[in-house]
Amino acid sequence: MKKFFSLLTFLAVVFTLSAQTADEIIDNHIKAIGGAAKWNELNSMYSEMTTDMGGMKIPIKIWQQHMKGMRVEFEVQGMTGIQVVTDKDGWSLMPFMGQTKPEPTNEEALKSARSQLDIRGQLLDYKGKGSNVEYLGEDEDEGVEVYKIRLTDSNKTETTYFIDKESYLLIKAVSKVNFQGQEIDAVTKMSNYKDVGGILIPHSVDSMSTGKMEIVKTEINPAIAEDKFAMPKQ
Repeated sequence: MKKFFSLLTFLAVVFTLSAQTADEIIDNHIKAIGGAAKWNELNSMYSEMTTDMGGMKIPIKIWQQHMKGMRVEFEVQGMTGIQVVTDKDGWSLMPFMGQTKPEPTNEEALKSARSQLDIRGQLLDYKGKGSNVEYLGEDEDEGVEVYKIRLTDSNKTETTYFIDKESYLLIKAVSKVNFQGQEIDAVTKMSNYKDVGGILIPHSVDSMSTGKMEIVKTEINPAIAEDKFAMPKQ
């Protein structure tokens, strides 16, 4: 019996140390990108970027209102595609796919897209958002020594963050997402961090869904019209 309780005590101590280690790494990461106070002042963002698709440079514009809405516009062959997601609904207009009027986005697609409404990042105040974290130890990613942190949000979506041991900057995130009925790993790589109004933001983002994007302009806390995310009336 004593051995049993000793084992429980040992496991409790290990779990506590692991949780503390995860929190320490996250705290250092938040400090490295500008600090919690600065990030908590971030309520809106406007970005312009380009991505390369099949040899074509696609210009992209993104308007984001923290936890309220996001609008993405991109030009293809002289036509403008629009994707909007809000805390309540979403819609899209894809003229190059034969779409002649805006159409609502289905709820299943909105579930994963809504995580992008948190422009302050899921690691900041993760407990207050109903998420849990787990320290997965140290590893190496493309020659960079990293800490690995797994975050499980309130929707049970898992994301593993790769944090550079030296700079404490986030260099990669791997999320479990449902794609055509199958669970796959959605990988996003971040680099080329730049200071924008006192916070560090990656200006090179490479993901499986959008390819490699280079941010050419970023504004923090711009005024965004209330109707920017509304679906046009037909």
